[in-house]
Amino acid sequence: MKLKYFLFFLLLGLSYFGRAQENLQFLSKETLFYTPTSAIVSPTEANKLNVLISTVVDKKIGKIIIQSHTDSVGDRKENQLLSEKRSKAVLDYLLSKGIAKELIYTENNGEAKPLSDNGSDEGRRNNRCTVVEIYELKKEELIIPNSIKISGTLKDEETNLPIADSMVLVFYKENPDTVYTDKKGYFEVNVPDTVKAVDFFVKDYFFSTVELLKDKNKVKLDLPLTKAKIGNRANFDNINFIGGEPIMISGSYKICDKIVRFLKYNPDRVVEIGGHVNVPNSGRVSPNSDDYLLSIKRANRVCIYLAEKGIKAERLVAKGYGNWHMLYPINPTAEQQMKNRRVEVKIIK
Repeated sequence: MKLKYFLFFLLLGLSYFGRAQENLQFLSKETLFYTPTSAIVSPTEANKLNVLISTVVDKKIGKIIIQSHTDSVGDRKENQLLSEKRSKAVLDYLLSKGIAKELIYTENNGEAKPLSDNGSDEGRRNNRCTVVEIYELKKEELIIPNSIKISGTLKDEETNLPIADSMVLVFYKENPDTVYTDKKGYFEVNVPDTVKAVDFFVKDYFFSTVELLKDKNKVKLDLPLTKAKIGNRANFDNINFIGGEPIMISGSYKICDKIVRFLKYNPDRVVEIGGHVNVPNSGRVSPNSDDYLLSIKRANRVCIYLAEKGIKAERLVAKGYGNWHMLYPINPTAEQQMKNRRVEVKIIK
C-alpha cells in the first residue's frame, strides 16, 4: 500500500488534544539524528518518519510532540536556535503531509536537556536529535457540563451523498474538538451552552458556520458542504468594508481568520479572492472606474491579511469584479446591498 494512502488515513485519525492529559496514552515514537550543525531532515530520517506514520494508521491520535536537542559543543544560545530549527524542519515535514498544525506541539531544548553524556563522541551524536512521540486518544469521551448536543448528517452539496468516515474539526474556541462521521455521514458533538456559533471543517470542503439558538440543549443539523474543488466558490458577504474604502471593519477579521484556517487545513489549494461592490440599477461599471478599482483593492486587502497570517502569497490571487456579478442588481434592500458587497473564495488549483 502506498505511503500516501497511509498518510491519508492518519489524517482521518488525528484528533485535537483538547482534553486532559490523562485521556492520552503513549502510542509510538521515533528519534531522528543530524550532523553536528545541521537542521535538515535527511532522506534516511524522513523515511523513519514515514514508517512511524504508517504504523499508526486508523488510530485516533490525540497529540504529536516534537522534542529537539543538540550536543553541548558551541555557544548555548546558538544551540537553542539550532534545536528550534530542527523542530521546525520536522514540523514542516508533517505539515507537508497534510497533518493539521493544531495537533502538533514542539519543545526546543537546545543543550539544556541532554539525552546522553556529552563527554563522548557517541553521547554527542545521540544528543543531536529530534524525538517524535505520538499519543493516542483514549476511548473515554469528554463530558461537558451544561452542554448542547449537536448531531446531524454531513452531505456533499453537489451529490447529496453523505460525507462518510471523515474527521470533522469543530471550532467554537481557538482550538478544535474532533468528531468522526460514520458511514452515513452522521456525527455527534457536545459544546458548552454558552457557545453562540460553531464552525465545521472537513478536509477538501469549504467550512460551514452554524449559529446556535438560545435555550436549546439539542441541535439537529442536515449540513451540506461545498466541495473545495477547482471552480467552486464560497461567498462571504460578512466581510465588510468602510463605505467607498478598501478598509475592512473589525468584525470581518474573524471571517478572514476562518479562511486562513481553511487554507492551512488544505495546504495544496490555490484560491482566487474575488472582490465585489454594490452599484445597483445600472449597467456594468468600467474596468477603469473607481468602483471597479475598489473591488480590486478590497480583494487585495483580504489577500494581504491572509498572507500576514501565514498563507504563502503564491497561493492567493486577487481579482476584482466590480458590480458585474451582483446577487441583487435591481432595487436591493439595505441587507441585500450588504450581500452585494461580498468577497468570494474560488478554488483555482
